[in-house]
Amino acid sequence: MFSPAPPPQAARAFVRQLFRGGGGKPAVVATLLDDPDSHQSSLEFLNEGGPAEEVVCIAKADGRMQQVAVGGLGPGEAKSVGLGAPAKSDFQCVWACSDASGRMHIWSYDGQHRRLKRRQRVALQDVFREKYATAAE
Repeated sequence: MFSPAPPPQAARAFVRQLFRGGGGKPAVVATLLDDPDSHQSSLEFLNEGGPAEEVVCIAKADGRMQQVAVGGLGPGEAKSVGLGAPAKSDFQCVWACSDASGRMHIWSYDGQHRRLKRRQRVALQDVFREKYATAAE
């Protein structure tokens, strides 16, 4: 009636989490969800790392661009934000947050991540244009 013991790598990951003290870097992932019943899309953000402050996102689908403030995400916390009608064409998205030490982290929907230097800031609109400029041409 007992479940099998976890693999050794799970135990090591658990110990790392215990001693990290919540100060690790954020690891925010986003997933686009389409609900066929309501004919609406949402973007779900999950923080798999340390605290993420001021999460903000720019998304573009079907020629419609929107900026969404998600807010703070604690370790393991998830939030969903509505995007409106389901995306029928390519979905483009970038999001950013600050970590506990004030560094800005930027991700894109294709899985890329950049960590900026302490106190360095960039406009998310500029990051979006830079990331998807070649895709539009």
